[in-house]
Amino acid sequence: MPWASGPSAVNELLFGYSHTHVLSQTDDWAGVGNANAAYGIAGGQPIAGLTCIGSNVGCTAGLNGISTLGAVAPDSDTLAKTFQINDKFTRVSGRHTIKAGGQWLHYDQQRFYAGNNGLLGFIFYNGAFRLKIRLINGQICHTLGFGPDQCLEVI
Repeated sequence: MPWASGPSAVNELLFGYSHTHVLSQTDDWAGVGNANAAYGIAGGQPIAGLTCIGSNVGCTAGLNGISTLGAVAPDSDTLAKTFQINDKFTRVSGRHTIKAGGQWLHYDQQRFYAGNNGLLGFIFYNGAFRLKIRLINGQICHTLGFGPDQCLEVI
């Protein structure tokens, strides 16, 4: 809003306000509730859902071609407000110009980010401890990926 205070002076005053809200949250659209306990994952949960179970860190790939189970839930909530006042004064005298001004900015940025591991986190399985079942000399034997075979006699 500029205004002239005579033929050789101009004052320009600007006001600004900005309000932005960005919300990204994981919804329990299927209504599974606190599903970790149902799958034997101990501990509480900050939100409803299932901890992501996949085959790599970050839970971006599933198991053996099957899509990932659950969600990492990297929720975020941003509420940003900006207040701004600018004032510029210009005076012209002959061949000379004098300019002066100032600015006041106030940022109020309230930010929540659950982090790369999210609110529910992830569990990744790379196959290092898999169960191998085979028949040896008429016995069913299994190994958990380490240690000696545990065998049961077939009757």
